[in-house]
Amino acid sequence: MTLDGRQRGSALTATLAATAVLLPLAAFAVLLTRLDFYVHDNTRAQTEVFYVAEAGLEHALADIARGESLEQLLAGPDGNAGSADDGIFPFREGSPGPFPHAPLGYEVEVERVNSQLLRLVSVGSGAR
Repeated sequence: MTLDGRQRGSALTATLAATAVLLPLAAFAVLLTRLDFYVHDNTRAQTEVFYVAEAGLEHALADIARGESLEQLLAGPDGNAGSADDGIFPFREGSPGPFPHAPLGYEVEVERVNSQLLRLVSVGSGAR
C-alpha cells in the first residue's frame, strides 16, 4: 500500500496541532496547581499562628492572680516600673518558650487604656 501525495505528513500536522493546543493548557493547569498549593500553605500557616496567639492570650488571662494590681502587670517581669521590660506580660513561670513546638511561639504585651482598663495583646510567630 502506498500513500498518495495528499496524505503524506497529515499525521505529523495533526500531532503538532494537538500539541500546540494542549501544551499551553497543561502549563496553565500546572501553574494553577502550584498557586493553589502556595495559597493553601500560606492560609494554613496563618491559621496556625492565629491559634498560637490566641493560646498566648488565654495563658495570660489564666495567669493573672486575683487581686493583682494593674501596676504589677504594667511593670513587666522584673516588677520594676520604668525599666526596659515594661509592657511585657509578667508570666509567673517566666517567659514562655516555643509553643506548641519550635518555631511557633507567642508574646503577650500589656497596654494601659485608662485608669481602670488594660489591653492584652498577644502576637503569634511562626516559620514565616
